[in-house]
Amino acid sequence: MKRLFAILFLVNLTWAYPLISFNGEWYGTTGHFGPYSVFHSPQNLAGKYNPSFVLMLPYLHTGFNNNLISLDFYNRLAPMDTITDEFKQDILEKIGESFEVSQYSSVMPFGLSIGPIGIASRVVEGAKVNVPKDLFRIALYGVQVNNSYDFSNLSAEAISYVQNTLGFGIKERIGNKKVYFGLSGSYILGLGYAKITSRTGRVEVSDTTIVVKDTVDFMYSVPAFVFRLDDFEPKDLTSFAGYGYSVTFGTAVELTPRFTLGLTAENLLSNIRWSSDSSFTGIAAINSTEFNLYDLYSADSIKEIFTDTLERNAGSFNTKLPLILRLSGRYDFYRAPFRFYFDLEQGFRNTALSSTKPRLSLAMELNTFLPILLGATFGGGQRPSFSLGTGFQLPFMFINAGISNQGGFVSSAEGLSATVTAGLRIPIVQRLKGTIIDSTTGTPLIAKVTVEGEDGKVKSVTAKEDGTFNVKVPWGWTKVSIHAENYTSKDTVFFIDKKEEVKATFYLKPLVGELVVTVTDFVTGLPKAYVQVIVFDETGRADTLLTDSLGKVSKKYLEGVYSIKVEEANYKPIYETFDIKPLEVTTKNFTIVPVEGEIIGRVIDAKTLSPLLATVEIYDSTGNLIETMNTSEKGEFSLRLKEGLYKVKAQAEKYIPYETNFVIEGGKKTTKDIALLKKKMVFTFRNIYFEFNKADIKPESYPVLDSIALFLKEYPNVKVEIGGHTDSRGSDAYNLKLSQARANAVREYLIKVHNISPDRLIAKGYGERRLVVYPEKTEEDYQMNRRVEFTILGTIE
Repeated sequence: MKRLFAILFLVNLTWAYPLISFNGEWYGTTGHFGPYSVFHSPQNLAGKYNPSFVLMLPYLHTGFNNNLISLDFYNRLAPMDTITDEFKQDILEKIGESFEVSQYSSVMPFGLSIGPIGIASRVVEGAKVNVPKDLFRIALYGVQVNNSYDFSNLSAEAISYVQNTLGFGIKERIGNKKVYFGLSGSYILGLGYAKITSRTGRVEVSDTTIVVKDTVDFMYSVPAFVFRLDDFEPKDLTSFAGYGYSVTFGTAVELTPRFTLGLTAENLLSNIRWSSDSSFTGIAAINSTEFNLYDLYSADSIKEIFTDTLERNAGSFNTKLPLILRLSGRYDFYRAPFRFYFDLEQGFRNTALSSTKPRLSLAMELNTFLPILLGATFGGGQRPSFSLGTGFQLPFMFINAGISNQGGFVSSAEGLSATVTAGLRIPIVQRLKGTIIDSTTGTPLIAKVTVEGEDGKVKSVTAKEDGTFNVKVPWGWTKVSIHAENYTSKDTVFFIDKKEEVKATFYLKPLVGELVVTVTDFVTGLPKAYVQVIVFDETGRADTLLTDSLGKVSKKYLEGVYSIKVEEANYKPIYETFDIKPLEVTTKNFTIVPVEGEIIGRVIDAKTLSPLLATVEIYDSTGNLIETMNTSEKGEFSLRLKEGLYKVKAQAEKYIPYETNFVIEGGKKTTKDIALLKKKMVFTFRNIYFEFNKADIKPESYPVLDSIALFLKEYPNVKVEIGGHTDSRGSDAYNLKLSQARANAVREYLIKVHNISPDRLIAKGYGERRLVVYPEKTEEDYQMNRRVEFTILGTIE
C-alpha cells in the first residue's frame, strides 16, 4: 500500500507542470497555424491561414490550478498562531466535496509543417487528484468521537507520454464553400501512469473503538529502472513503460471569407498498452476489527490490530487517451488588424487530461508587429480563467508568450499557466497574375497596373512586353486599375482570399471617345461618391466604374451605341442608352432617387386643432400591418417607407378611429395630418343662408356645403346630425317647422349633389329652443342664434 502511494506521488511530482488543460494555449492551437495543429486540429494544415512552411523551436506550455490555495489564502493563514474555526469552516466550504488539484504540460521541442503536411513530437504530462473533504475535517479538527468519515471519493491519476505525430490536411470545394479535412496519427511512448480510486474508504469512531475499512483499486506502470536506481544505466532511458497510438480527425468549413468554423475529434481512436516488469493492477485493503482505544498505547497491539495487505497482479494493462470534441471558430476583420477566436471543448470522461463538463474559451487578438491577445475560459469544472498574450512577429518569424490566471487575478488566483513558442515561417501572400490585351487586335500591351487594397495602400507595376504582370496583393477586396496610353482605362474589383493566386486577362480598347458621368443624390443635392456605374457595349460586355469623391467618373470608349446602368444600394437604378462619338466628350448627369420616402404628419383634435397622443398604424397595399407607433407630445409621427401605396390608421382614446390611403414616392416626404373626431363634437356654421322665411338655400352658400361634403367624404364612416336653429322672432311652432325644413334642405343637397349616403345624415330642427344669445338685443344677437350645426353621432356599421 505504501509503495502504491509512493509511485503515484512520484509520477505526479515528476511532471508537476500544473495547468488548466489548453487554457491560454492560443498560440499554436485551433486559432493558429503550424505543426502544433497535428495534435488538436489537423484540418488547419490545409487552411488559408497556414503558411507553406513553419518551423517551431520550441513550444512550451505548462500550468497549475486548484480550488483552494492562493496567495490570499496564504496571507490569511500565515499570521495565525492557531487556525480559527471561522477559517477552518471557510476552507471546508471552498473545497466543496473534495480538494481538487490539476496539472498539465505540453512540451514540443521541434515541429515542422511543409504545405499541408505536419510532423511534431511533444511530451505531455498531466495529473489530477481529488482529496476527500473528510480528510480535511480530520486534519483541521482531529478525529472526533461518535463520528464517521467517508473517503470513498478519493481518486488520483497521473500520466506522462511522448507523442510523435504525423498529420495532413486537404481542401475541397463543396458548392460555393471551402471545406477542409485533416487527419493525424500518433505513435505513443508511455513514460509512466498511475491511478488510484477509493471504493469503500470509511472510518467510524465511537467512545472506545475505531473501525477502519478502506479498499482501493489501483494500477500503475513506470519504467523498470525506477525500482533499481542503484543499477541505473543511460540505456535505460530508451525503455518505456508503454506503447500505443492515437488518431485525430478534424474538419472545417469557411462559412464566409472572414469566418471559419471547425470541428475536431481528438483521440478519436487511441490505446496505450502499459507492458513492463513494473506494471501492476490490483486492490489494496486496510481492515481492522473493533479494538479498545487503550491498546493504542502498546506498539505491539497496533501491529496486531492494523493489517496492510496488498493484492498485486504483475503484467500489462490498457488505457485510452480521452476522446475530446472541439468546436472552434475564427473571425478575421478586413479593415482592422483584429481576430476573434472561440474554442468549445467537450470531454466524455473525467481524467487527468479531460473533463465531462464543457469548457468554452474566447479570445480577441490585435494582429500587429507587437500582437496582443486577451482571452477567457469558462467551464470544465473549474473557475473562470483569464489570459493575456503578446510577442514579436515579422512575416518570416515569430516569438509569442501567453499567461493565464484561474479563479482570480494575481493574489486571488488559484491557478497559473504559461505558453511560450517561437519559430520561422514563410509569409502568406496573395498574387494577381494578369495579361493585358488590345481588344481589337489581340496583341499584348505595355500598361501601368495600379493595385489598391481596402486599407487604401496603392502599389504600381508595369506590364512586360508580352503584356503580363505578377503582383502581390493584400487579402480581401482589391481594386485593379489598368492604364495604357491611347487606350481606355479599366478598373476591376477582385476578392482575393489568403494564399490564392488569381489569373485574369484585361482587354483595353483604343481611345476614341470619352464618357463623363456625374451622379447626384436627389435628397441632398450633393455629388454621390462610390456609386457603381455599369457601361454595356453592343455585345453586352459590362464595364463597372465607381464614382469618385466628387460623384464623377470618366472613361474612354470606342465609337458605338452604349447603355448605362447606375445603381446604388437603397436607390432606384437608372438606365439609359447613348452614342459615343470619336474625339467627343459625352456628358451624362444622373440624379439617383432613394427607393424610400417618408411620411410625416400630426394627429390633432378636429375642432380645437390641439395635438393628440394617438396610436398610428401603417398598412401596405395588401393590408398587412408593417408598423405601429405612438405620436409625440406634439402629436407628430414619421416613418421611412419604400415607394408604394399604403394605408394609415390613427386612433386615440375617446376619438373615432380614422384611416386613409397615401402614396410614398422615393426621396420625397409625404405630409399626412390627421384630424380626429369624437362623439358629440359640434361644428357650427352661420354662413349657410336661406331665403327669408323659406327653406331655399341661397347660391352663395353652396361653396360652404361643398366643403362640408368634402369633409364627410374624408370621414366616410362618420354619422352626423344636421341641426337647424332659428332666432326667437316668430312663434315656437313656426320656428320649429322652419328649422326642420332648412335642416332637411341641407341634408337633401348633400345627398343629391355629393352622393352622401342618407344613412349618415339625420336632419333635426330645434327652432328657438337652443338659443346661444338670450335675450336678443341686437341684430348681431339674432344672427348668432340663426345657424346650422353638425354634431358627430358616431360611426355607421
